[in-house]
Amino acid sequence: MDQSSRGLPHSPTQQNTPRISSKERAEVITDSEGRRFRNGVELFYESEIDSNSNPTETDRSASTTGKKTTLPGSASPSLIDRSNDSPTERSTAKLFERLEKAIDDADWNLVEKLKSQNPELLTKVAQRASSLLLEAITHDLPDIAERLIASGASPHYQDKNGTTALMLASAKGYLSLAEKLIQKGAVVNQQRNDGQTALMLATKNGHLELAELLILNGASVHLKSARHSALTIAAKHGHLEVAALLIRKGLPVNSTQPDGWSALMFSAREDHVELTQFLISNGAEVDHEVDDRTPFMIAAENGYLEMAKLLIREGAKVDYQTQDLTSPLSLAIEFQKIEMIDLLLPILINERHKNIKQDFQGELVLAIKNGYTKSLSALLKHGIKIEPKKDTYIWRAIAIAAKKGHTETIKKLSSVPTFFIVETAVAAQILKICRDQVV
Repeated sequence: MDQSSRGLPHSPTQQNTPRISSKERAEVITDSEGRRFRNGVELFYESEIDSNSNPTETDRSASTTGKKTTLPGSASPSLIDRSNDSPTERSTAKLFERLEKAIDDADWNLVEKLKSQNPELLTKVAQRASSLLLEAITHDLPDIAERLIASGASPHYQDKNGTTALMLASAKGYLSLAEKLIQKGAVVNQQRNDGQTALMLATKNGHLELAELLILNGASVHLKSARHSALTIAAKHGHLEVAALLIRKGLPVNSTQPDGWSALMFSAREDHVELTQFLISNGAEVDHEVDDRTPFMIAAENGYLEMAKLLIREGAKVDYQTQDLTSPLSLAIEFQKIEMIDLLLPILINERHKNIKQDFQGELVLAIKNGYTKSLSALLKHGIKIEPKKDTYIWRAIAIAAKKGHTETIKKLSSVPTFFIVETAVAAQILKICRDQVV
């Protein structure tokens, strides 16, 4: 990126100035305030001050090694009133501005030269490099990040969210950079403000080798963030190999995140069939319940057929009910997952060994009163009977459906042979309930 696009003033060597002889070029004058001039023009860059170099040599050298990369958002040197500064202070400030710009422009030869010639700048180099380190990694510039580390950037520097360079390198999968940060003393178990660690960030993006590096260097698999554990993160994002690594390194397969959700629940929610099989094979609890949900219920409400079939084979309770009477079938009805209803009903009819109508009264009421016509059709297809003559709850459900305007559901009910085979007295009762509900 050229200087004009970054809002920086052009250096004299970059403007269309007349070519000067080597003798004229060598005549650099330093004034009483430490500023240096050639032919009346103040010099800012080391390549300009070095009388043995042609001002264009740096550019030619850069073209042979690749274009210089400038960090996005790098700021130009601030304009500060230094009229009251001493000559020494002005000279140091000017030197630091040159150093700051060299770092921003990734001009590492100049950075090293300034450091070697001015040891007092080492602290300032480290401070500036540290502030740019996170920015370099964020913008996918790992090579620049490594040079910043070599220039003294601290691996302990954190942004306002508590993020460190190692966390970003882990999230991006920059293995070499992570190794260098660890060698420089980066804390592998450092937690961000939200509790996340470098291992969690590597896990989220499936960076297996980086996760192995972190664990080898002491990263704990047991730490939890405000919302997750490393294993629930791996399960949520479907990273089987990383999940296997975490379990091998001692993280219990049934460990939960702070709200109680297990890795198996996340795996079921995201429909990771192979990962779910792996977790169960390693002892995951199939019917673990949190927030009125089990892994099988999660599969049912989302209509994940293959996941549901796997969980059934592994012993999940098809007729499971929570305290509020929510079941896999009721969820399939609510979300009108017809193929799931077709899967569950034959199993449930066979398991219950009771009067079919009585067994599925609650499911019928749920479908009718909420206007779940497709689900109602699926229930009827499997032989579930509707007998308003004997069932007050069904009458009330019909009245509610009428009040809510579920005309398609009412039409479906009218096609049921037993629906209108009622005595006059019963019909009067239905009409009374409808009037009470619709008022």
